[in-house]
Amino acid sequence: MLSPEITESLAARLGRPVVVFDTGLRLVEFSRHDGDVDPARISIILSRRGSARASKLIKESGVRHAEGPVVIPREPTTGSPPRVVFPVRRDGELLGYIVYVDPDAGDEPPGWQRRVLAEANGEFAELLARHRLGRPGGDQRRIDALLGELLRGDHQAGERLVGEGHLRASDRYTAMVLAGAPSDSSAETRARLEGCLAELLSLCAATACGTVLDDPVVQAVLVLPRPVKVELLAARLTGPVRAGVGDPRPTLDQIAEAAREAGTAARAAWLDPAYGALASWRDLGVDRLLLRLPLEHMTVRDLPTPVQLLLAEEDKGPDLWTTLDCYLDTGGDAQESARRLVIHRSSMYYRLDRIKKIINVDLADGRVRSELHVGLRVARLLGYGPVRVGSDGHGARAAPRAAQDR
Repeated sequence: MLSPEITESLAARLGRPVVVFDTGLRLVEFSRHDGDVDPARISIILSRRGSARASKLIKESGVRHAEGPVVIPREPTTGSPPRVVFPVRRDGELLGYIVYVDPDAGDEPPGWQRRVLAEANGEFAELLARHRLGRPGGDQRRIDALLGELLRGDHQAGERLVGEGHLRASDRYTAMVLAGAPSDSSAETRARLEGCLAELLSLCAATACGTVLDDPVVQAVLVLPRPVKVELLAARLTGPVRAGVGDPRPTLDQIAEAAREAGTAARAAWLDPAYGALASWRDLGVDRLLLRLPLEHMTVRDLPTPVQLLLAEEDKGPDLWTTLDCYLDTGGDAQESARRLVIHRSSMYYRLDRIKKIINVDLADGRVRSELHVGLRVARLLGYGPVRVGSDGHGARAAPRAAQDR
């Protein structure tokens, strides 16, 4: 339930009983009522959700796309009185509805009602967002505070999370970080992350907890009392959301470090699509180090000269980048590279000759190969390069460039 105080306050200001629904027309809260109550309200309270008829009327009213309250007229067949439906939004995202009967409603609510609803929107938006996380408002605020303290290093906050029943006691804890697209506004990101976090929490059989943080960037942190199945969680990520998972820890004292790992893995998932929607810290390899670099301040001119020369030829022959990348991945094994690239060996040697002429280095030199391998990897994280080919011969398109040439 939401806070009864704000629901009763709104009902008093409107002079009418109100009902609050989420976007699925599930009952979230309702105010007290005096005198006769219409049958529709009784049905809603008993069933805990709006009827199929109500859902149809709301859809037809256009309120889902409206900026202000909409009047649903009296129904001649049932005699149901006119109702006002107000869409509760935060940063443009629909979170739920406030509904009340108004027998005197015309085509639209009077100005004073519109003002009252607009003033109440902020409180109801915050509380509906917390409801979407599956927690009562007070509980979620407590979780937000305790998780924030835990991630800042307050070990006693972990004990309180378990002691108060917000998180199940365990001998293995896992941190997961959800991150929105870097190009999204913070408001858009927060709304998407709250929805995604709510869905993931609903899937957890054991008691888990999560919160959305704003510092230093907007991201969601989920703490689970067990190791996670990466494939299962990845399948649940939709839209512009990527995630990372840190290594499991035996105690909550170490969860802040696990969350840092998860945040780095989430960044990897955005920068290289080869990781998929969810990256695991244990699979990052050398990217653990490279992702600590200030990539947002780097340009192509910071890359080794041979890599710059190869990038300059990308439009003329993108196969060269892929060929060198694969050749280095296989430790300089031309035959294995040809197999992974699904080309003939003679084509492989022809491409290697072209690469040598362009970058003018000795590919037999181990130090040169190491420099090229790291340089290409950094370029990949910056968003340069064509399709990356994996060991199964399949590839993924490079991510948008994180930094442009100056």
